[in-house]
Amino acid sequence: KIFVGYRPSILLDVDGEPHLTEIPNTNLKFVLNTQWPLFFDGKSYYLVVGQGWLTSSRLEGPWAAAKELPADMTKVAANKEWASLKKIIPVKKLPGEPPAVFYSDKPSDIILFDGQPTYAKIPDTQLTYATNTNSVVFVYTPTQQFYYLVAGRWFSASDLQGPWTYATPNLPADFAKIPASSPASAILASVPGTDAAKDAVLLAQVPTTLTVNATEAA
Repeated sequence: KIFVGYRPSILLDVDGEPHLTEIPNTNLKFVLNTQWPLFFDGKSYYLVVGQGWLTSSRLEGPWAAAKELPADMTKVAANKEWASLKKIIPVKKLPGEPPAVFYSDKPSDIILFDGQPTYAKIPDTQLTYATNTNSVVFVYTPTQQFYYLVAGRWFSASDLQGPWTYATPNLPADFAKIPASSPASAILASVPGTDAAKDAVLLAQVPTTLTVNATEAA
């Protein structure tokens, strides 16, 4: 699943069904199988985002800025494991609009644009690339097909909202024609058949060694 956001957003990814674990001496639980600090009081979820909290009765949302926290949250912060929560209890008002939350219990990724997408043309090709995102997003103008590079793999879709399909073996030939002088040329190592891609394969095969000082490693 690939989500798309046009304002500050987060991807709340949980590895499968949420696994709730009790927090000793409280009426709260936390979701174990996510990297986010995510708590549940039996009725609502509470999510730490930056220096504030969001809350929702459902993981799918909608999420809103929390105005107050369960009383037992102070007990949670007293635990060494959650000591970092002390600085955001009681609730602090989030500056500006709360971020959007995209929830997924399956492998997912998110494309974040700073507002509506803007694109720049790539000379000598029929490609444009998105300039107001840290993600790698291209449009092949003859078909208006979107191409997105993530974790070394290409996906394509006729609409940013998807559905997205695996596209590494089927990239338009114009990807290999991106000039080295273009800001978009950094992706050439991920375009099959290019010299940059061949070099990347060779470099990946070069063995590397690292000497570790056992005393300092601790």
